[in-house]
Parts: sequence; structure tokens; C-alpha cells
Amino acid sequence: MSCYNWEKGQVKIPAKDWPTLKKVVRDAHNTYQTMLYMRSLALYDTVKNAGKSKRNFDFMAAERSVRWDSGTSAFNDVWLSYNDAGKPLKPKKKDFLLATSTTTSYVFSDAQIGFINKERIVEWYVGENNRAVEHSREHPVGKAFFVALGKITWTTKTGGVFVGNDEYNRDNDYHGGGANYITGTYGGIGKRQRGY
Repeated sequence: MSCYNWEKGQVKIPAKDWPTLKKVVRDAHNTYQTMLYMRSLALYDTVKNAGKSKRNFDFMAAERSVRWDSGTSAFNDVWLSYNDAGKPLKPKKKDFLLATSTTTSYVFSDAQIGFINKERIVEWYVGENNRAVEHSREHPVGKAFFVALGKITWTTKTGGVFVGNDEYNRDNDYHGGGANYITGTYGGIGKRQRGY
């Protein structure tokens, strides 16, 4: 069922958990990028072999056919580029950038995770789209992020909240209805912001 939603917030992370959280997100991102590269190569090989020794072959139609016939989500996140003659270009590893220890921003699905090192604050932002929050939290990077947040030992001076809204909540017609709501509470700061 369709449901347009969004989510965002900032969370202050305890000093001892800061490096671990950053590493978890970085590793998840790098694993995902490597998988995308491998799937792109597989798609390229399949499409290229389909048109081998055939004149005026429609490689783009072959790519659509491979996606349709595979019956899986294996090629959902990868796309081929084509030259002016309509032939596929081999994916290059440099196009699937890996994060380093200095990377502070990760963009995926409809989401973005940002690390503010000086203050040990992590920002989570999901732009409004159809089931954007669910898709972002189910993405391998989003999933790793929330698992890591769940393992943190919070203190009274760390934490925060995530807030969001969706099209069904906004459809309320009573006084105070439709307001943004808290989607996640973390640590002492989050408890105080939530009011308990």
C-alpha cells in the first residue's frame, strides 16, 4: 500500500561508541558498493553475450529483458551506460566509490547519514517519498546503522530523537491532528525530548 513519509533527526553518540558506529556504516556502504559493482559486471556480461555476433542488436532491450526474465531483485540497483552507438559500456570500479575513515556523508535510497565528528553527532535524513522511510531502513546501509544504534550504551548526556510524518497522519481534521511525531528515541537526551 502506498504511504508517503519522511524522517529526520540528530543523535549525540557516546565517545566510546563513535568509532564503532562510523565503522559499521562505512563497512556496510563498502560491502554494498562492491556488490553493486559485481552485479553491474554480471549484467554487462549477460547483455553483451546476448548480442554477440548479431547485427543491429538492441542492447538496451536486452537489458530490459534480462531484468524482466531474471525474476529476482538481483539487478534492481544496477544500470548499464551506453555509448552513442547503443553498445553497453563496461562498468568501472572507480564508479563505485568506497568510503574511507574520513568519509562523513552517505547517500542511499532516499536517505542520508551524516557524521559531525567534532560534536559526535550523527544525522539521519529521509526525504519524503512513497514508503521512503521503510525502504531506507531496509537498505543494507540503513539496516546496519539502526542495528549499531541499538547496541550503543547510552548515557544521560547522549542520544536524541528522530521525527517524521506520513500522508495518513497528516489527513487528520481534528485540533492538533496531523502533527509530526517521534519515530525513535535514544539515550537521556531522547528521553528528555520525549518528555519522560
